[in-house]
Amino acid sequence: MDKPKLVYIVWLDTVSIRAAWCSRQEAEQLVPARCETVGFLVKESKEMLLVARTVNDCGEMGGLQAVPRSCVLDFGTFTTKPRHGRKPAS
Repeated sequence: MDKPKLVYIVWLDTVSIRAAWCSRQEAEQLVPARCETVGFLVKESKEMLLVARTVNDCGEMGGLQAVPRSCVLDFGTFTTKPRHGRKPAS
């Protein structure tokens, strides 16, 4: 099984104020958080980019994250692979 492409995503996430109450001035200061995610692209659709932080040789995935396309500011793939690989210790 081929490993998914390694991608870099810049996207906006929702934020909230932790306090139960705040002033209108404090509320108007709130802006979405700019996030950067690197991972393996599991699925790409019109609605979302599904990314895994980790994949193994069996095709299992961990750390899945679905990023809504409407939140994506930038998206690209990595084109190089590591130059030096090490085999796991037996």
